[in-house]
Order: sequence, then structure tokens, then C-alpha cells
Amino acid sequence: MLGASGDLTGRYLLPAIARLLAAGALPDGLEVIGVDHANWDDQTFRRHADARLERHARDVPPDVRRDLCHTLTHQSGDVTDVRSLARVLRRLDGPAVIYLALPNALFSDTVRALAKVGLPSGSRISDQQRSRRATRNERCCRAVVDVSSASPSGGRRAADP
Repeated sequence: MLGASGDLTGRYLLPAIARLLAAGALPDGLEVIGVDHANWDDQTFRRHADARLERHARDVPPDVRRDLCHTLTHQSGDVTDVRSLARVLRRLDGPAVIYLALPNALFSDTVRALAKVGLPSGSRISDQQRSRRATRNERCCRAVVDVSSASPSGGRRAADP
């Protein structure tokens, strides 16, 4: 999750992940890494996420919210910086779903940095995009990049926007 401490993550993304977890729709061993400028450790991020889930996902059983929070880790970094993103991606063993919960002004630079890093094969990049039918505060997910170009590392890389 790029933009992990922001409003979009707390209001929409974390509750959606919690609901999927509650429905049994996520794989065992799911790893959720939050990246943003906040100088937080994992525990601080987990407390932040727990508070957001308490506010925005009360319909999800408390034990499921707690389980989700235990899977969360945080990495401080610049989401537009190749080195910051490479540190995160080195932690992964397989495909990643990279979620951009970012201001639109950061999208191009972030996707360009991800393209330079190269993503594991099968990875996807998604964002929050306002639906024409959604109310002012509702959002819906849409894929912004289908990761389809081979990277020098043998994985896939995002297409340049």
C-alpha cells in the first residue's frame, strides 16, 4: 500500500481488506506492507490501522480486524524514489498487488519508479478512482497498469504512463 497512513487507505483500503479476510477470500500468509513518508515503526502503523478499522469497519468482527493488523508492516520511504521502492519489493517472494492510495500528482512519478525497479511476475498496480455513480466520498478500485513488459531482472515491470 503506497500512501499507507493516508485517508484513502484508512477509510477504504483497510476496511476492504478486512472484509475480504472475514469472507475467507484472501490467501493464508498474506503480507501487507504499508509505505509512505511517516516515520513509523510497525507497531505505530498497526495502532493507526486498528483505529481506522474501528471507525470504518465496525461490521468486521474484532478478531478479524486484529488478525489483519498483525499482518501489517510499515516502511518509511518516498513512494516516487526507486531505492525506497526497491527495498520494499526485495521483501517479496511472489507477485504483488501494489495499491496507490496517493494524490494524483504523485501517480506518474510513482509508476515510473516502479517501472525502473521492476515488479515480480504476475504483479498488479491499482488505485482509487472516483466512479461516476459514486457519491463524493465513495471510491471504486480500478486497475491503472497491467504489468506486462518484461524487466531486466526477469520479472515484469509497469508500463510507463
